[in-house]
Amino acid sequence: MSAARGVGAWGLGLAAVACLCVLALRTYQNRDVFYDRFHLPAFDGHVYAAMAEEPRVFTVAPWGYRLLMPWLVHVSPWNAARGFGRLTPAALFLAGVATYGMLRRLGHGVAAGILAAAALVASPPVASILRYRLLVEPMTLALEALFLLALASGVSWPVVALVGVLGTSSKEFFLLLLPAVFFARAHAGRARAALETAGVVAPSAALTLILRLWWTPHIERAGGGLPPIGERVGAWATTQPASLALLAIAAFVAGLGATRPQANRWRWALLYVAAIAFAAPFLNPSDFSAPDLPRLHVYVLPALLPFILLALDRVWRHATGPMPEVATPRAATIACLAGTAALVLSPFALLDRYRRVDLRADGDAARVLATCRGTLMAAERLARGEEVAQDALRTGADETGEPRLRWFLRDGWQAGEGAALATGPRASLIVPARPPRALEVTLFFAQAPPADGHLALDGRPLPAERAGQELRVTLPAEMLVRGDNLLVLERGADGPPPQLRRLRLRPLP
Repeated sequence: MSAARGVGAWGLGLAAVACLCVLALRTYQNRDVFYDRFHLPAFDGHVYAAMAEEPRVFTVAPWGYRLLMPWLVHVSPWNAARGFGRLTPAALFLAGVATYGMLRRLGHGVAAGILAAAALVASPPVASILRYRLLVEPMTLALEALFLLALASGVSWPVVALVGVLGTSSKEFFLLLLPAVFFARAHAGRARAALETAGVVAPSAALTLILRLWWTPHIERAGGGLPPIGERVGAWATTQPASLALLAIAAFVAGLGATRPQANRWRWALLYVAAIAFAAPFLNPSDFSAPDLPRLHVYVLPALLPFILLALDRVWRHATGPMPEVATPRAATIACLAGTAALVLSPFALLDRYRRVDLRADGDAARVLATCRGTLMAAERLARGEEVAQDALRTGADETGEPRLRWFLRDGWQAGEGAALATGPRASLIVPARPPRALEVTLFFAQAPPADGHLALDGRPLPAERAGQELRVTLPAEMLVRGDNLLVLERGADGPPPQLRRLRLRPLP
């Protein structure tokens, strides 16, 4: 008996209709929201748009490791903004339907499962996700629901491993959810449960290590030690009281259901998932934002819903007991093992080890997106043998408001009157190479280049030619890496700041 037939086709259809109705209502409520290539939401949206445009190249840690949703958008027929706009409701629909399946497998009634699935899709966190759109939460939530469905169905561990690898490629915290397999299968023997858990966790752990140690070995890892958890919890409680109240009520009701005997077999697996989903944002060593927590805690809800329905079963009798486990066909098991292995090894075939400059400290979302786009565009033109020349500042025709630095200007520059000012003793510029090839770099200044200034690449001084208001240097191919090379202008502290007007990159034979 398949999982779909086990939960009832007609009930599944009604759950799908209920979720579609909720999503249609949310779409109508969000009819005023519009995004395109140049108008994107907040920091995350800009990074995910850059990833969808070129997912092979790393962007910014930790967002850059969340590859699944951007890849799906990349291979879709739409641009980044429209692709996320199409796939986000589709993934949330899948999350709702999978949640219904999980609840039915755990023994809840058809009507209760439909209402719970619709409530998940209608919840405030999902409403926030639908309005934001350019996020990986929809796909991660769908895979979490599928993971819980797989545990509730008792399918073979290779099936769960495939879901685990997909989830880990969607968001890195998914790896922490996978030990729930042990709690879900401990009733069959702890030794067997431990082996199956290891089989599920190992591929996802391997993918995580490949992405960090092979794809981005140049990215420095976050420092050791625990982040200020107490401060983060306090910031959440004081700035997001509605989120706190929603989660507290859900947890209280779920606690009432968790004490019932019907929850004995799957209690600890779901409590583990809920606890990890709640704690993960507070434990993130590299990124924390209290306003994001109402959205990020959406992962707690699927694990609490079975308990909430058990609590409601005291006054509305609907629970009938868990369904029998699903026997997994041998062919499906082999296919899942092959798919898991292919996903773990896919980075070696699909990803480009382009060494992206570390953009984590740059809080300007538009500048981060411009850097990601500009470097790859320039590298592509240079690889074709074309010359790349751009002014140091964006002109008024490009963007209204204050003048902005071009993508190639990094630390040590600030916008001036028609030029970029090197205000400190060091100012760095990005020279992209994909692949490395000999280049002639020319800097055009508003006045003569600083007499005491010189250029260095990776700490190695370079001989430069001065001609009027130009400073010219040749970069041999062997000195460049495949990625963002930092060319540094170094000068003494005396004298007025140099005013850079233009950069030109010219490929050499």
